[in-house]
Amino acid sequence: MLIPTGEIAEVKGTPLDFSIPTIIGDFIHYVNEQIKFGTGYGHNWGLNAGNKLDRLAARISEQRTGRSIEVYTNELKLQFY
Repeated sequence: MLIPTGEIAEVKGTPLDFSIPTIIGDFIHYVNEQIKFGTGYGHNWGLNAGNKLDRLAARISEQRTGRSIEVYTNELKLQFY
């Protein structure tokens, strides 16, 4: 079940959709086949980064302290655990 199949699944409207700021824990118990198979998040997202390192791939922030990190890459995928 956790073996990559090559399928590129649409994430829009699912608990795997992080295209807008989202609190990760809000959807961890959401009824979703991919969340169930991975017992949470442990997924790989395809990116449209091209060859530019100035492309923002991810931004993670912690609300209480305001700490944050941004990931810039020209890689095709981003793994999130």
